[in-house]
Amino acid sequence: MKLHFNEENMDEKQKLKKTGIDGEKMIISSYLPSEQKRHVKKKTDLDKIFKEIHENRDHSWIEDILIRNKDNLSGPALFYRGTTISYEEMFENIIKTTKALIEMGVKQYDEVPMCVANCPEMIYFLGALNLIGARPNIFGADFDKKYIKEIVSSCNSKLFIATDNLYEEIKEVIEDTNRDHKILISLTDSLKDGVDPYAIYDDHFYKFVNKVNDFKKCDNTIMSFGEFLEKSKEYKGALLTPKVGLDDEFIITYTSGSTKNGRPKAIVHTNNSLITMARFHDTDLSGLPEMRNIVGLAHIPAHSNTDLITSISDVLSQTCTVALEPIYNENFFAYSLVINRPSFAPATKSFWVKGMKDFRDKEELKGIYLPELLIPTSVGEATSPGEEKFINQGLRKLKAGSDKLPVITSVLSMGGGDCEHGGLFFKLYKALYDKISLTKEGRGLTPFQLTELAVLREDGTECKYGEYGRLVSNSPCTMKRYKDNPKATEEFFITDAYGRTWGDNNVWAYIDTYGDVHIKGRIGNEIELLTGEKVPLFTVADAILKDTKNVLSCEVVAVKNKNDLDIPVAHIELQPESKKSIDKVLGSIADRVYNECHPGVSDLLLLRVRDYNEGYPLTECGKRNNLELEKEGITEKCIPLTSYLFYNRKSEEKLKIKKL
Repeated sequence: MKLHFNEENMDEKQKLKKTGIDGEKMIISSYLPSEQKRHVKKKTDLDKIFKEIHENRDHSWIEDILIRNKDNLSGPALFYRGTTISYEEMFENIIKTTKALIEMGVKQYDEVPMCVANCPEMIYFLGALNLIGARPNIFGADFDKKYIKEIVSSCNSKLFIATDNLYEEIKEVIEDTNRDHKILISLTDSLKDGVDPYAIYDDHFYKFVNKVNDFKKCDNTIMSFGEFLEKSKEYKGALLTPKVGLDDEFIITYTSGSTKNGRPKAIVHTNNSLITMARFHDTDLSGLPEMRNIVGLAHIPAHSNTDLITSISDVLSQTCTVALEPIYNENFFAYSLVINRPSFAPATKSFWVKGMKDFRDKEELKGIYLPELLIPTSVGEATSPGEEKFINQGLRKLKAGSDKLPVITSVLSMGGGDCEHGGLFFKLYKALYDKISLTKEGRGLTPFQLTELAVLREDGTECKYGEYGRLVSNSPCTMKRYKDNPKATEEFFITDAYGRTWGDNNVWAYIDTYGDVHIKGRIGNEIELLTGEKVPLFTVADAILKDTKNVLSCEVVAVKNKNDLDIPVAHIELQPESKKSIDKVLGSIADRVYNECHPGVSDLLLLRVRDYNEGYPLTECGKRNNLELEKEGITEKCIPLTSYLFYNRKSEEKLKIKKL
């Protein structure tokens, strides 16, 4: 099987050797394997840092946050829809919550099920359970209902914690799990006088009213958060909590992305995951300027580790403010930016694209500027060049970053690392990196110093620079295990040909000569041709996405036809400012796929143009839901690529004939 790449974009040292993928090499250069150069210089320094962390930070995550903010108690810790909560108030509420939990019998090593939205009370419970040494198990209301029952029933604590908006969706399931106590948080609990100051935006998506009392009428095991806090008054004497260490288990979150049956895997993380990541964000290690007066947006679902590490822990650890947003909906994202005014906003590419469309199209959002928005960050999945272009155009119109920078620099930062590994990658001001790059492809994601990573061949040996293979990585932020799933844990941790153990990222990637990582597509997303050869779908998407002037987004999925043959379908969204006709754009796409991809692809590929307002189906975590695209199957909107092959050439020939 051959993979074709555009050699015009490469210098002489980076010319590609066009070979295969199934056991054969795909080599960009003949540099030494990355393992021989990458880690030797920093190994000693890293050992010193890890030793310092174990000696000075062998405590719970919330204690680390307290120590970091001991001189910042009057500073704003949380912002919740018009209400600002200082660090001192946050810690006071965590202590009250801790006392109430102990009074209710919660102890070290208990596992407490939670289904919560982003609100201040969620932070109080996380901090309190962590202080006790109990583990919150935070799941999503969108999970399969049988799976939710299994999760709750597997927890050894008979306590259950939820926000009223999510409890409404899973009420019948939870009632069937025989919990002794259900603590319900209303999303109005931390609103001033219980009144929503942003009803003009919110009411289209969620009406902020206290629903707890209605639930209580039918269930005497339910107590409100206020009633729960009264339990803290029954606690007498000094607060005594057990010793909680760096390597103790802290929390259970869940994998994001597409799942076929609504049963994402449960991930166990230790205190070390968050504390070490926070330490490497410090300016002496990161090389980044000190974060001052930064407001970070926490709107990603709480059951995702990305929300906990990136949006909450990293922000609090740098003495900054977390803006808690309980509404997670791509159609609400633009309004969330207006309400919370974040300077750091992590979101999926689909949320950013939809947000920029709304600022562009909605009358009530026109004329609004976001000068505070200094670090718009794309997380969870790769952002295509066309999407970056569209998002950056929108950010420029919003005057993003102009509050802090003398010149408006609307560039999309990049962050990532799957939930198992935590936030292992970071790139600030991606577009600036691209401008100084020696190739048109641009720089990849830069791994944090704490991350050891490699790209492996099928035989477990390490790839050379630029050679595609399986991305593996390891750091103190890597999960401890999958909960109650030893087989999946065993499959996740793999041993290479040199005897080293890694966590599997399960993606095709390569490392460039800068040490940056280029993630290209998920392993397993391939189509099998009639010849038996396998073609990674990312190679097709890459060819289509090169036309950034006309192509905004592209997702390629494999659909089985009636003969059980893999048929690739490219779902394409065009740039709204594209000046070419759809036929001309598709003609260029057809020629490019024909010239750059495996010859067998052109005969099978179907093109499906998605309307501007149609977008893509999303998972509950906001990623593109390719499983839903697969379910769409082959419809009348799918056009064979061969219909457009040489379309532009034929049109030019017709024009010449007409002129003659």
